[in-house]
Amino acid sequence: MATMSRPMKVRLGIFVGTGLALLVGAFVLLAGRAMLERRDYYSIRYSEKGASFSGLEVGSDVKYSGIKIGRVERLERIRARAHSQARRDHPGWPVTDR
Repeated sequence: MATMSRPMKVRLGIFVGTGLALLVGAFVLLAGRAMLERRDYYSIRYSEKGASFSGLEVGSDVKYSGIKIGRVERLERIRARAHSQARRDHPGWPVTDR
């Protein structure tokens, strides 16, 4: 194998650097801004006896006045209580206790 001259090394470095920059740019473009967004997480605990949680499952949409504002991230049962955690996708939406 022949040794590389300095101009060949420079061209190879430019080629590799450009390729890496394009790869990172494509990843950021495909992943979108979702990686950089700030997300709020809320935990909700229910302690009512006989409360029904049918239809509540991981991945379900969380809606506020009919508008999707988040998604259920996790559900777990703690003793006799149900606990859910939701992520709010739209920062700035009001959160009210009802």
